[in-house]
Amino acid sequence: MFQQRLLECKLITQKQLDEALASLREKVGDRPIPDAVLAKKLQSEGLLTTWQQQQLTLKRPEVFFLGHYKLLGLIGSGGMGSVYLAEHTVMRRLVGIKVLPGEVADSPAHLDRFKQEWRVTGALDHQNIVRAYEVGKEGERHYLVMEYVKGKDLQQIVERRGRLPVRRIADFTLQAAEALAHAHERGMVHRDIKPANMLVDGRGTLKLLDLGMARILDQDDKESITLIRNEDVIG
Repeated sequence: MFQQRLLECKLITQKQLDEALASLREKVGDRPIPDAVLAKKLQSEGLLTTWQQQQLTLKRPEVFFLGHYKLLGLIGSGGMGSVYLAEHTVMRRLVGIKVLPGEVADSPAHLDRFKQEWRVTGALDHQNIVRAYEVGKEGERHYLVMEYVKGKDLQQIVERRGRLPVRRIADFTLQAAEALAHAHERGMVHRDIKPANMLVDGRGTLKLLDLGMARILDQDDKESITLIRNEDVIG
């Protein structure tokens, strides 16, 4: 039952559910309240997202919480995991959470890359690099909590709008170069530079992300994941 799953997953409280039902009762009287109508009401009050409703329909309640964070929606996914929009349950701050699924974490190479991304991203602090806040593990899921950037990546922008004006291209190139210079000053090379790894927010600020492939320049060969895992071609 939809209402029961809402409570079991702790997406809303009993009080919030009762108030939403009471408000709908004023309109429908004694008639049964369809789950879709209740879901729409909860969404209008900011208590439920479309993605959460879809997950409830699929009966996958285990994905809604990671530590102190409530997952609100899926931003994107790739070979190294999925990125979700999430909210801190106390501070109400929106963040991005990159999650490495259990089946991928079983691969030593993938887990090593993910851990290196934690370390590399956490060591950088620049306006043109997506900041990392914390790391954690919930069950079999390892996750990295990052700054949430509301915008699109350069690949999406170009695919939608076509070739960009020269002045704007120059601005994005400069911002990306400043981000890479900051990383290089701290002994790191990104090694995965591409439009899809450059986010642009609503103010035109470019932010570099995805440092899972980064190389640490002063790292001993014995610590190099590329050499340890026999990754012949990378970056």
